[in-house]
Parts: sequence; structure tokens; C-alpha cells
Amino acid sequence: MRAELFTPGGGGPVPDGWDAFVRDRRACVLWEAGLLEAAAWGSLRPVFAGLVREAGEPVAAFCGRLGVRPVALRFRPPGRAAVPGWFQVHVPNSFSPGRLYAPGLDTAGRRAATRAFEREVRRRLGPRCLGILHLDADTSELAHLGGPLRWRRATAPNAVLHNRWESMDAYFADLPRGRRRRLSALHGRVGADPELVVESAVPVIDPVHASRLDQLTRMKHTDRPSRVVPLLPAYFDRLNRSPGASYFAHRDRSSGRPVSFDLVLDAPGGWLTTVTGSDGGRDLYLDLYLREIDRLIATGVPAVELGPGMRRLKESFGATAVPATRWPSPSDLSRPLRAPLPVHPSTPTAHLMTESRPMDFTTALDHHLAAIDARDLEAYMATVHDQATIVLPGGGTLTGSDAIRAFHRKWFDDPDWTMTATRTRTVLHQDTAVAVFDVEYRDLDGDGRPYGMRQVLGLVFARIDGNWLLVHDQNTVL
Repeated sequence: MRAELFTPGGGGPVPDGWDAFVRDRRACVLWEAGLLEAAAWGSLRPVFAGLVREAGEPVAAFCGRLGVRPVALRFRPPGRAAVPGWFQVHVPNSFSPGRLYAPGLDTAGRRAATRAFEREVRRRLGPRCLGILHLDADTSELAHLGGPLRWRRATAPNAVLHNRWESMDAYFADLPRGRRRRLSALHGRVGADPELVVESAVPVIDPVHASRLDQLTRMKHTDRPSRVVPLLPAYFDRLNRSPGASYFAHRDRSSGRPVSFDLVLDAPGGWLTTVTGSDGGRDLYLDLYLREIDRLIATGVPAVELGPGMRRLKESFGATAVPATRWPSPSDLSRPLRAPLPVHPSTPTAHLMTESRPMDFTTALDHHLAAIDARDLEAYMATVHDQATIVLPGGGTLTGSDAIRAFHRKWFDDPDWTMTATRTRTVLHQDTAVAVFDVEYRDLDGDGRPYGMRQVLGLVFARIDGNWLLVHDQNTVL
């Protein structure tokens, strides 16, 4: 077998038959050459793809990125990297594996095709390639990805929601009582909001504003927001012209601009969710899940993959976790690998870090906030230090895990409140981190009348034995 490696966006030709092969495999549209090219234009990391042939016929396709930050960042020529890195086999801007095989290819053939691609990557990149990581592998791939001196590691599982309901009423009835009241109220409130237009499975979104929302969302989830490069408007423009891609979105009625969106892609097993964007309204982010589930039920789509990360939150919507694996290929190195393989936190696959590894501050903060959104007491307490202190909006103080647990058990059992938190500042210094949020809190009083208040929320975390834990929570009413 022979592999043809090319650089999308680098000016070289696309191998004959590339798009025909990926379409025949019913792969998501992100595999198509035009979208790989648009992804490469806005990528800080060189993108490569390869078509493997046997007797002149395509039998496998691969794509991925060299996981380094070039010195000149995005302005370096496509396909060039200044320093060595790990090549990650993965579809850019998705949670999808970067491997496709012809249906008639048996295990031995898949193994041979994979090795042919790996050899061509090593030949092209030379010493710049430290090794190859096959990301998002499931159990069906173990036979052809594994081998001598090839280790595997469990990674954050993918959340999959299987369609098992006849209507949204049946879906809500299947949820626990507290979660049912909360989500059904949210679904109704957002749908009736006169200032919003709710869109489900629309084929087009404003490319410029989608790019901005994507950037805002990713900036909120990193301690280096200035380094976040948005997906280019050209990327969304090409998606708008691609069958198999659609959006769930909320638009501001007066301006027509999107204020939140989720990109959904057709796939053989149903849908894949990938890029998401929001201007800060956490309720809208949750409502997007409900709109997708509503459409899923109405159209009979069998399942939707929600991706890794925020596992507890996604499980609270009815999703289940599907284990995934990362396969390093140390036999591709110029020297034997003895130490555990790193996954660089700066790469776009940071969500695939082995779950047993200590998480970084940003991930710990996401887990903390997601546990509050999901009203998951055990997940919340896992992010809190035993001797933490919480200053409540009214001035009361909670000290220690017992008091904090008792308060949050009662608070999480209340289905009526909603809270929208927008991060305004993050400071990270050695083993201490501070995150500041503007919060809008809404609830019902004792007589059932709605009320709201604004406050500033300050969270202080400390890294203790490698784990980031909340040590102080300060609430100040404005």
C-alpha cells in the first residue's frame, strides 16, 4: 500500500478521489478537502491528510495535525512547523477520529493502511515528528491500531444520547423530578422569550458572528484568552454551502444576530455536535441541548454524540458515556520511549487527557461550574476543599465540607432557580488561581413570585497535591 500525503491550504494538489472516498464512507463534511483547507487557514498547527491506495484504488483516508505551536504562529506557511511535536490523528474542530477505511478492508488490511500512512508522515516530517497519537479510538479499532510497543490510554469518554422517546413530554417525564421541572421550565421560557428567535437545524448562519461567538466561548475556557484564534468566517461560509451541516441557534430578534449556536453534522450513526458559541448566557447553552433533543425525536435520528467533557452535565440530559482510547505509536520514534506520553494542554485535544492525570485549572473550573449547572452534589463536592469557606450573598458564612454539603443539598433540590455566570477575569499564579464572574440569579420567592439579583462572584482555587480545589467562594450583591 502507498500513502499520498497532502497539506490542505498549502497550495499542493488534493489526491484524486479524496472527496469521493470520504463521501462514499458517509463521513461528516469536515473531511471534505474544502473544509480541511478552511480549517488549516485558521489553525496554529500544521494540518495534514493522507489517502492510502492499494492497486491504485483508495482504501483508507487519514487526517490530523502536528501538535506544536509554530514560532510565527498562524502566519507560518501551511504545513511547516519550527519545533518537534506529536502528530495527532484527529479531524480538526471535532471530536471525531481521523481514520476512514474502505468497508471491505479486513483487520490486516486496516493495519497495513495505517502503517503506510504512519510511514509517510515520518518520511515527510522527519525529526519534527516525535511520534503519532491515534485519538478517539474505540474498541472496534484495537485490533488494527495496536501492536508491539504500542501503548493505549483511556481518555475522557464521549457522551452519546440515544433517542428512546416518542415526544418531548416523554423525554421530560423520563428525567428525575427536580431536573424535569428545571429543564421543562427553561425550554418553555426561552421558547416564549419575545426578544429571541429559536432556530433548529437551519443550514446557514452569519459567518462573521459565528466566528466571534466561537472565539468568545473558547476564550472563557482558557487562562490565555489572548492566544485564542477564532475559526475564520471562511470556515463557516463553506459550512453554509455544505450538505450535512446545520445549526441550532438563538438569534436576537431586533438585530437578527446569533447570540448562541451549536454546529451539528450528519454522520452514519446520527448526529455529531462540534463547534459551539455563545455570548455568555449559560441558559441558552443548556437550551441548545433541548432543541437538539426535540429535533432528534421529531425526525427519528437514532443518536447524537455530544463529545467529551462536562460528563455529569451531559448525563443529566440523558446521555451515556462511551469509553475512548488514545494510541501512542512509540515505534515511530527515533529513540525508545520510556516515560509516560504527555498530551500537551495547549493542543486542541486537551479534553482527551487521561482522566487519572491531574487536571489543569481551567478544566477544574469547568467541572465546578458544570456541577452547579447540573445540580450534581457529589460532582460539586469533589471540586471543593474540606476546609473551604463560602460567603453567601446575605453575608452568612459556610465553613468546612459538612456545612457546604448541607447547604448545597438543599439548594440543588430547589428546581426554580437559574444562574447565568459570565467570567470577567482570571488570575493564575503558581498554585493559586482566582476567577471573577458577573452573575445574574433568578428564583421564586416564598409566594411563588419571580425575582432576580445581580452579584459579583469570586472563586479562589488552590492546587493541592496536583488537584485544583475551591478554597474560597465570595458572593457580593450589586
